[in-house]
Amino acid sequence: MDREAVKNVLREQKIELPSWAFGNSGTRFKVFAQPGVPRDPYEKIADAAEVHKYTGVAPSVALHIPRDRVDDHAKLAAHAADLGMRIGAINSNLFQDDDYRLGALEGAQRAGDVLGAHGVLMDAYNTDVRPLLAELRAEQGQDPDPMAAYAASGYAEKIAAERVGGQQAGWGI
Repeated sequence: MDREAVKNVLREQKIELPSWAFGNSGTRFKVFAQPGVPRDPYEKIADAAEVHKYTGVAPSVALHIPRDRVDDHAKLAAHAADLGMRIGAINSNLFQDDDYRLGALEGAQRAGDVLGAHGVLMDAYNTDVRPLLAELRAEQGQDPDPMAAYAASGYAEKIAAERVGGQQAGWGI
């Protein structure tokens, strides 16, 4: 493996964050509320900007319609730009049919290669790229440990104190 070639590819990698990742989550039986959860798409984008601040690889947010519908999308896009972000793909509730119940593994199942798909997942799971990513982040002037940097930033405490009341984003909203 050419370590520098891998880092060059990683420097160019960008991840688009789904807005639904910033809401409460849970199971089909219960949604687990937590302090500081965004109440609207503006707050979701602000949280996504924090992720990008500490990772340097997530400059865009994929909105989910109807949950992220706003009256003025140009205003939302300007808000994103003010935070160094951009709005990316627009996701809908398209994937609720039974055909999508296994997600990406559905195709592998249809091809009869579930064991092959499992092998790919296990290889990815067993490959620890954290040291390489930490090295790359340090070279780019970022904290090698974005989770620790976020925890030390005080952002979680700030939004928990500010986002009191209103309807938190999450499943079913």
